[in-house]
Amino acid sequence: MPQGIIKTIYWFDLFNYPLTPRELWRYSPVKQSFKEVLAQLPTNGLASQDGFYCLPARQEIIISRHERYNIADQKFKRALKAAWWFGRLPWIKLVALANQIGAHNMRAAGDLDFFIVTSPRRLWLARFFLNSVLTVLNLRPTSRKSNNTLCLSFWVASDNLDLSNYRLARDPYFRYWLAGLTPLLNRDATYEKLIAANGWLTQELPNWQPLTTLPRRNLKATTKRAPHNIFNFLENWAKKFQLAILPRALKAAANQDTRVVINDNVFKAHLTDRRQEFLDKFQSNLEKLT
Repeated sequence: MPQGIIKTIYWFDLFNYPLTPRELWRYSPVKQSFKEVLAQLPTNGLASQDGFYCLPARQEIIISRHERYNIADQKFKRALKAAWWFGRLPWIKLVALANQIGAHNMRAAGDLDFFIVTSPRRLWLARFFLNSVLTVLNLRPTSRKSNNTLCLSFWVASDNLDLSNYRLARDPYFRYWLAGLTPLLNRDATYEKLIAANGWLTQELPNWQPLTTLPRRNLKATTKRAPHNIFNFLENWAKKFQLAILPRALKAAANQDTRVVINDNVFKAHLTDRRQEFLDKFQSNLEKLT
């Protein structure tokens, strides 16, 4: 079986996610045409059902993918509504739904993870306003509640779109996380600028193309910009206030590695980081084939 197909199947199997032929081609690390992938599928030993492919004896994940699609459709409506409200702030440049597999593998009990890009020197102010509203509405995830909550744990400023510093030395998880971003609100072509600033993505996924969201699942950015200079003095205050109330665990881990990164251009708070665990398991599974 060609290495591109087997590596892609085994990686996504870690997340119980069968793939369509086009997804296999799109996420393969080997450059080849879609026709070449189609020609290889009939004799590759994979299980197939309803147009999805997975490892042998793993057909149950095809059923779960059907179920999750229906769940995802409902959660998308909630995410779109949230993105619309987030976009009332003129400093919000991009709101994207973030999931390692993309937006179609969300579990019923899970929260909604967002990746947000703000205007330069407005990250702390935007984060203050959005998190304040979510806190009042009891919509932030906690140890006791996560279902349908809104997790805003990764922010960057629009002049800091190169995300390569937040990757591990070998990091397929981050690669597919970026490829799986689903833009819900996109001002000033910020999503396109994000992809352009991370050229390593298309080098590692040579068949991949930036996602085009269905019209019914995308928002038009119509909010007019407010004068930014009158808010400059509030940015420093918002930063000091949020750093003062930051949980101890985040303070201790801040800027020690790629899990928690906090500065004027980035707020990335992923204390629980399983990327190395997934990479080790992925490599172990591949070694069993040799």
